[in-house]
Amino acid sequence: MDVHVGRRDTFDILREIRSDDDLENVPVIMTSGMDHSADCLEAGAKAFIMKPFRPSELLSKVREVIQT
Repeated sequence: MDVHVGRRDTFDILREIRSDDDLENVPVIMTSGMDHSADCLEAGAKAFIMKPFRPSELLSKVREVIQT
């Protein structure tokens, strides 16, 4: 999930996901062109990846998150 969608950040959405009993364990990887890694991890993301990234980097991160 991108940190910014339109003029809004998605930290509230991520917190809602984490507070939902049915979704709390769904791994979320956040992305942004700016380093928001600490904020994303604090809000409940499983990982953060900086843009721009190569598809292979994203696939590697997805594999890493799924295996934990």
